[in-house]
Amino acid sequence: MKSSKFNCQVLYESLIDNKTEVYCHLLTIGDVNIVVNLGIGNDFDYNIYTDKIKKIISNADGILLTSFDIKHFGALGLFTDHKIFCTVPTAVIGKIMLDNVEGKRGNILNNINVTMVKYAQPFKIKNIEIVTYNAGGVVGNSLFNFKIGLNSISLGYNINHASEKYVEGLSEMFLSSVFITNDVYGCVSSMTLTARTKEIETLINMTVGHVIFIVNITRLIELILTLKQKVCVISNLNIMERVKFMIEWANINNFELVDFNVPFNKINDKLKKCIIIISDYGNDIYLGGILRRFNERNDILIDLTDGYKLTNIPVYDIKYEQRIKRYEKTEEVKVEEVKSEVSEFEWYDLNDTVFINDRQTKFFPRKFFKVVEDDFGLEFDFKVENIEEIESQSEEDIEEIVEIETFHKTETIRVVPIQTLNIDYFKGVSDLNGIKEIFNNFGVEKLIIVGNKEINFDIMTGFLMDDIKEVYYCDNEKVQIEIDSSVTSLVTISGELLNKPFYTLDDKHILVSPVMRTDNIIDVENSKNNLNIALGKLEVKEVVKILQENNFKVSQVYNILTVNENLTITFNDTLEISSYDNTLLISVRELLYKKMLIFSQ
Repeated sequence: MKSSKFNCQVLYESLIDNKTEVYCHLLTIGDVNIVVNLGIGNDFDYNIYTDKIKKIISNADGILLTSFDIKHFGALGLFTDHKIFCTVPTAVIGKIMLDNVEGKRGNILNNINVTMVKYAQPFKIKNIEIVTYNAGGVVGNSLFNFKIGLNSISLGYNINHASEKYVEGLSEMFLSSVFITNDVYGCVSSMTLTARTKEIETLINMTVGHVIFIVNITRLIELILTLKQKVCVISNLNIMERVKFMIEWANINNFELVDFNVPFNKINDKLKKCIIIISDYGNDIYLGGILRRFNERNDILIDLTDGYKLTNIPVYDIKYEQRIKRYEKTEEVKVEEVKSEVSEFEWYDLNDTVFINDRQTKFFPRKFFKVVEDDFGLEFDFKVENIEEIESQSEEDIEEIVEIETFHKTETIRVVPIQTLNIDYFKGVSDLNGIKEIFNNFGVEKLIIVGNKEINFDIMTGFLMDDIKEVYYCDNEKVQIEIDSSVTSLVTISGELLNKPFYTLDDKHILVSPVMRTDNIIDVENSKNNLNIALGKLEVKEVVKILQENNFKVSQVYNILTVNENLTITFNDTLEISSYDNTLLISVRELLYKKMLIFSQ
């Protein structure tokens, strides 16, 4: 099968100076311009987005957000009316974190206009088909794959190959000759994650005092899983429920989640051995007050963020005030009342409402939690039943009590007695061996590394240079490459065919293996024009075997397979897949594509 080669120009450039360590880049594929991430620094200085940069972003064809990390998501408030794509957890958790920090600044961020995409669900920006996959490491972290003819570009930051409990690594592997990633998530040594975990375990066991970690919220789950022991997570009251959701989502039970204001002498000593402080999205104002309580010679402080100056740390007096908010609009709303046989308990009303796409959206149901006072403060009981709708009334008659956080600086402290460690090898979420394996599995030939720290780039490049033909460093200069965008070529050889030779007999036929037998010849001419639904000649029993091995329910009537009662595969001269369930269709199609030889007209 012959084809003409067409080259597509691909450019990747930083829109924000790399010295800020903020992620905001422009990906240009042909005539399509896509902005990747809208990050901000911990100081929330929006001035880094100059009028020129804002104009470039406004004129782009779309914006992609890889995660809700502050340096990928934090400047979203500047561009809420633009065409933005991200996963549901990224939109919801990111919005809550932004509300938290903007509330401290006296601002209200009422709305985020985003298109929320699911993993493995294709969408388009102009003529570019994009599919989002799980990149691992944190809830909602995304790897974007851009289809260019039958070639593709993959883009993912902070990708994690490790799979532990529900925090899975990369969910899909496919051929992608070009890969774009960043340079700060790989350990700056050849140590494996397993060896690193043992080092940390040894350090904790040898420490007489407390081991205190300062982290961004996106590394919370990965850190708890790495420590493999009971920990105390200190969080802001306003985001505690979301933090609790993230931890429980990962099926982690060995933690205690407490508010910054809880007296630490009431926390179980076993939980105080390892303390994790969430510090980003404005939560660094609590750091001084916490370190003042643990400023002892036997304690160890491990900073896994971008680094704090441990002198003259401000200490704030934090208070919560209740204020009444009255609604002015008149609209029919539903009021719920909780009925319980346990009348001696008060009830705490926790509102999980967020504003997505200009409307109230409750991705996590509104609940009323029973308040229980004990030595550990407030404990939320989730086992609440008998919630009944009893009436409707005008919204103008409703008054809501809003809890406002107020704080003022009381003093500054200098952290001197406390031991501070800069454990470089602990700062990465993936080890270099794992990253190398990822790129090998993707068949990466051209790697673009977004640079924040040149030493990380040098280490990654040195480790990968024998396996990847071309490595580019994207700091403050444009990276320009070309890729083949031909639409008629061999896409994938995998599975049992991986090591078999193939030969072009003519423009219409391919021979698999050197043995000239009819069942080894793929008839390209009879393949469907649409790559999405066509494969070459396949054995029915082979397809059934593959589907059943991957936990699909399969039944057969003559030359038609029914999968999960909602998808049909018809075998004639070619194999055709059809279903009204788009998610199921994509899953089955991608599975078979990885196992079979694929062609396109």
